[in-house]
Amino acid sequence: MAAKSSFEGERRNALAAAERLAKRYGMTLDEAAMDSPPQTKQTAPRRPRGWSMKTAGGARFAHLSEAQLQTEKKRREEAIRQAQAKGLDASERRARKKSARVYRFSPKKRDPESHAFALLSETSIPMVEIATITGLDVYEIAGMRLKMRGKRRRV
Repeated sequence: MAAKSSFEGERRNALAAAERLAKRYGMTLDEAAMDSPPQTKQTAPRRPRGWSMKTAGGARFAHLSEAQLQTEKKRREEAIRQAQAKGLDASERRARKKSARVYRFSPKKRDPESHAFALLSETSIPMVEIATITGLDVYEIAGMRLKMRGKRRRV
C-alpha cells in the first residue's frame, strides 16, 4: 500500500503501520516485505489443527486477560488487607452495616386501606407510591380513588 498509493498521507500511514508490525515481530522492513520469513528467525509455534489466526489470537488474548485478572485480584485483596490492618475501612464497614439494616413494620400502624384513603384525600402522592407505602395493589388504590371521586360529586 505504501508503494502503490497515489496519496501522500495514505503512503505515510501505511509505512508507519508496516514499521509497527515489523517491530512487533522483531523484523526489519525488508524482512517483512519478503515472501517467506528468513530461515534464521525462529518460527511461531504451530497451532492445533483447525485453528484460525483469529481463534489462536483470541485464545492468546483470553489467556493474557485471565492472567491479568488474577494479578488484579491479588493486588486488590492485598490492598484490602493493608487497609484493614491500618483501620482505614472501618467507616465503610459501618456504612455497609447501616444500609443492611432490616426495617420491620410495627403492628401498631393503621390498616392499609385507611392509610391509603388518608394519603389519597390529603396528599397528591402518585398511586404507585401509595401502593408501595401501604402494601396494597395499585389497582386497589385506583379503585379507592375512583370511589372517592364519586362521593365528592354527591356531596
